[in-house]
Amino acid sequence: MDEGMQAALGKALAAADAGPVVKWAQLDQSSFDELVETLIHAREPAGSTVQVVDGRGGDGGIDILVVRTDGWKVIYQLKCFSEGIDGRFKDRRSGQIEPSLKRALKHNPDEWVLVAPYEPTPSDWTYLNKELPAKYPGVKISLVDRAELNGWVADNLGVVKALHPRDDLLWKAAIQGLETAVLTDPSNHLTQRINNIQGVKNDVDPNWDVNVTFGNGRQVHELVPRHPRAHEVSPVTLSFGVRREGGNSDVDAFVEAMSYGTLEPVRLPGSVIENFTVTGTQWMQHDGDIDRLEFHPIVEKARRTPVQIDVLGADGEPIASHEGHASQVAAGSHGLTFRHVFYDLVTITWKKMPYVTADAPSATGGADLEIEPFPGADPSRVRLAARLLLALHDASDLRLSLTTGESLCRVHGKWQLDDATVEYLRSMDEFVADLTYVQDKTGAHFTFPESVTDLDRVHLRVMRRIEEGGQVYDPLVTTAHVTVSPELLSAPHGMELLNGEPVMFFFSDRLRREVCGRTISPTERVGYVFRSALIEDPSAVRAGLERGENVKTRIVPDHGEHAVIYMLGRLPGGTHVAPEPWGLRGVAELSSDDEVVRDESI
Repeated sequence: MDEGMQAALGKALAAADAGPVVKWAQLDQSSFDELVETLIHAREPAGSTVQVVDGRGGDGGIDILVVRTDGWKVIYQLKCFSEGIDGRFKDRRSGQIEPSLKRALKHNPDEWVLVAPYEPTPSDWTYLNKELPAKYPGVKISLVDRAELNGWVADNLGVVKALHPRDDLLWKAAIQGLETAVLTDPSNHLTQRINNIQGVKNDVDPNWDVNVTFGNGRQVHELVPRHPRAHEVSPVTLSFGVRREGGNSDVDAFVEAMSYGTLEPVRLPGSVIENFTVTGTQWMQHDGDIDRLEFHPIVEKARRTPVQIDVLGADGEPIASHEGHASQVAAGSHGLTFRHVFYDLVTITWKKMPYVTADAPSATGGADLEIEPFPGADPSRVRLAARLLLALHDASDLRLSLTTGESLCRVHGKWQLDDATVEYLRSMDEFVADLTYVQDKTGAHFTFPESVTDLDRVHLRVMRRIEEGGQVYDPLVTTAHVTVSPELLSAPHGMELLNGEPVMFFFSDRLRREVCGRTISPTERVGYVFRSALIEDPSAVRAGLERGENVKTRIVPDHGEHAVIYMLGRLPGGTHVAPEPWGLRGVAELSSDDEVVRDESI
């Protein structure tokens, strides 16, 4: 900012204790532009691209162009109309607005924002909120007026204060010298003096702040950007040499961070630093020795860029593909470090990934694998995460690419998971497949449970098999408590049962099972069959029936076989009763004899 612009802006700021209040009427167009540009840089979210167009008036309708992380394009038009666009200024100023809008529309913005420091009249609102939107419906039209600008200023007081003219800064520097002297007198409002120094420090630069701490005879200066684009608007360069004698892990980590980016802090001890200089805004200087340098990366969230990973087999062909997104990205001179998130459960941090060129399409960088706990997650995500991990375990190579088809690189190597983890993942793949099917059928939805037992897996598999129309052993049903009536005496095979001979026995019930602490029931009543069953104490039961009584008794399998369960009505007469195996990894099956033809007599 030149001295004339500083002076104009300084006159517009009232340096009251409550903070600066901008006197908009005292601003000319140049100083107004400078202030608004600084505020927009401070306000726009991290990841947005902010481009200030030089050469106002001949810029094609753009003063400031912003492209946000979701692709939303905003054009800001800055007009220093402190007296408004109505009244005696109407023709002259409103005549500038629509032509500017027309020029801006050539750049296909999603939103066009007029920034003008005045209080709109009702006719202004009609013009800007109704007439122009009706005439140009393809773009959102907004106004930032004096009231909203005052809100911007209130939210960014430090940025606005830092735009005071040089004379004011020199006055503050004199105050700082005075404060240093009076620190030797603790009785002289020490707290207030320290606060004054803090205020001087905060108001030095609109783009950068420095946090200064003291301890153990050291000063720690932490250079902090006020907004995500500080390095673009006001670059700061640290220049120094690094001695690499004898091997030093800190130096190695620093070189790697500069080459490939880093998501974690890196540190350099002062003993390896030489010829240290700082270039940037005028107030940034350093005198004296350096104990250490620390670099804390401000890792911006990526724009959820979809990145596909193809898992390649030994023949180089894909055996699985999974799409995730790059959540954090850090770049260096030779390549990237980035976090790759899948299904919100699996995170791969790719390290030392070189930039792909025609001569170097492959990468041998490292990677860290993090797995979030499955409990509480959506079951479908758990299944996808399990399949991804199993594919990584089986991979020969991996290929990373954008979903647009642009190849990023091919990665050599794979993850070798331990046997217990592999078995767990394969079992959970089965469990979630059954859970998803049963939930869709029964409408009983819940998240992935805290723990899963083998019995939970069996209950869920049984529920799925009978919903599919199959027949399987029920792991819990080994007897049946029934009440028989005198009609059993004349029923087919009734006397065989009452004489103690084994027969096929059918009964029905309403099934309810606890799976991982949740009660699940099938959509219909179920039928059970003991393929060879006996009645308990047949002589006593027969005597009661012959007296015309209903008798409570128990049916037990002849050879200890569990009951076969099926969905009632889905096992027509003549169908073979042949239970299917559960087919679960690591779970022993119940024994099964040869299939038996259903007989509906009992």
